[in-house]
Amino acid sequence: MRRLAAQGLPAHSVPLFQGEPLPWTAPPSDNFDALMLTSANAQRHAGQELACYGQLPLWAVGATTASAAHDAGLAVSRVGNGGVAELLEGAKGRILWLCGEARTTPPAHAGLTVTPVPVYRMAETSVLPDRFGTRGIILLHSVRAARRIAGLVCDHRGTFTLVAISAEVANAAGDGWQCVRIASSPTDAEMVAVTAQLCQ
Repeated sequence: MRRLAAQGLPAHSVPLFQGEPLPWTAPPSDNFDALMLTSANAQRHAGQELACYGQLPLWAVGATTASAAHDAGLAVSRVGNGGVAELLEGAKGRILWLCGEARTTPPAHAGLTVTPVPVYRMAETSVLPDRFGTRGIILLHSVRAARRIAGLVCDHRGTFTLVAISAEVANAAGDGWQCVRIASSPTDAEMVAVTAQLCQ
């Protein structure tokens, strides 16, 4: 929202999901070579048990996740911006992944073991279709968001343009939109740049 405002673009935030902590048991840190976080929500909802992994190198997807982990006292050693697959490309070792209840399947290759441990879930918020009006540009950050938006504005797809963070997210939204643009890199900054071009 701050990036959009800096471009002089009027925008409305419509949270589709709300993070909720899940009960979890922290596995022994000695069983792992690194800790992986792919969302700041994991750091936000993991609770005091997160401190058990302060000595492990932290691998993070995205600058926001890395910043949240650093603020929590974790030792950030690797940051990727292209998702889990990119972050783990060529990696070896035993990785503990504190993740959400809904997650992708981590890549599998020789010398790499990824242990997912869900510590939060994203529950749907109550959103009425008229919250979106009948036209505009919608920025989509996840497959779940794309699917939910497709249901909420199904009667007006032809008057909405989508800006998706990835091709996978764009595909999840389905067909019938006025226009669909995909960010050249999966970052908020690139999504805002595409949106600014569309508005011009």
